[in-house]
Amino acid sequence: MLAVVLRIILLSLGLGAVLLFSSPVVRAEAPRVCLENREAALRQFEQFHELATRSLLRARSVSLEPRSFDNLAADAMRFVEGREGTALLVFAWDEKDLCLFLWSAPDQEIYVRIPDARNKLVHHARLLSELARAPMAVANRLPRKRGATAYDTAEAPSGDVGVVTDDLSALLFPPELRDVLAKTDQLAIVPVGPIATIPLFMLKPLGDGQVAAERFSINILTLMEDIQEPEPAPAGAKTNVLIMGNPTTRDTEWAFPDLPGAEAEARFAHSLFGGTMLTRDEATVARFDELAPSADLIVLAAHGIADETSPLDQSFLALADERLSPRHIQSLEFDNRPLVVLSACQSGLGQALDAGVIGLARAFQLAGAANTVMSLWSVDDDATRFLMEHFYRLIADHEPAEALRRATLATRERFPSAGQWASFAVFGGP
Repeated sequence: MLAVVLRIILLSLGLGAVLLFSSPVVRAEAPRVCLENREAALRQFEQFHELATRSLLRARSVSLEPRSFDNLAADAMRFVEGREGTALLVFAWDEKDLCLFLWSAPDQEIYVRIPDARNKLVHHARLLSELARAPMAVANRLPRKRGATAYDTAEAPSGDVGVVTDDLSALLFPPELRDVLAKTDQLAIVPVGPIATIPLFMLKPLGDGQVAAERFSINILTLMEDIQEPEPAPAGAKTNVLIMGNPTTRDTEWAFPDLPGAEAEARFAHSLFGGTMLTRDEATVARFDELAPSADLIVLAAHGIADETSPLDQSFLALADERLSPRHIQSLEFDNRPLVVLSACQSGLGQALDAGVIGLARAFQLAGAANTVMSLWSVDDDATRFLMEHFYRLIADHEPAEALRRATLATRERFPSAGQWASFAVFGGP
């Protein structure tokens, strides 16, 4: 697995670049407006690669053999071949414009360019997440640095959630895609920049008022192998399970509220799956290191912190004895392609770059997780417990992305605020 797992996906650049030069398009504009210079795209790749995995590659003595753009495009075609109801949506951008490429079977390919969309995408992505999570902050459920004052309602962002949602929906799901998306049950997305941090289930892909969670499941692809030769998780029941819930944190920098719902969630998961359950003082990094590499299901119901400036070292999951950082996680090797569930605050965030987000999500995928389920902001303890209990019941009969979609809709009925139901996403291939 190591020979390919560390090929960080630059399909947001690589696949985009090949289609910009060599594939038929639906719209009439010259496709070379996005990433016109292949060398510039390669330089962006090298910069991202250096930030994301160079030290990890050296530590594991793994060489990275570059693939041609033509090979990457062929991989995308094979990804959707024979998968009725599945579509692959790849994003790319240059300094100003946003480009989208959509494939679906049989032989459907659509290209759309949205001029001057990059800055709007970055602004609206941040604003929507801030608007969605603001009620949680006002309720003082967020972790905060020791000595900091409680969240001031004056800090809440100004803006209309509905308007921002509509604007982002038009950017990420323009009208040219609607005929295909209307027939899609499973959408795989290769993100660019902050797209992986957007609560995609909130968006309205068909312009008919229905949110994406009502239309299709969503997988966010993070590694090259997700498209090249996806290696599925082992079939069958989960037999080697690690569950950690509500660690008793003693962090010197952050004050974390108690999470009784997370502890109850851990106990519920244990009642379904069995395995090893560690809560409070028992939920340590040492025990994680001991048990996670052989697990086929890992549940971490805990606080998490995302740091956009130093995502590998300053982002972390707060366990009982110390911080579990992305750099530490990606140094491990999971043997059984586990499903990892991070029922934790901000676990899906990190540093948004041209190829996606560096943080906890990518770290678990690099370690060998088949799929990682995680949150995009600090989540409500009660709503998360409700969502996750539904999710755990569903994963026996559904792929993780479909199980999450159904659990999200059930949570939306009980907790109508988007900040409570829309924050979770699935990373990794279908």
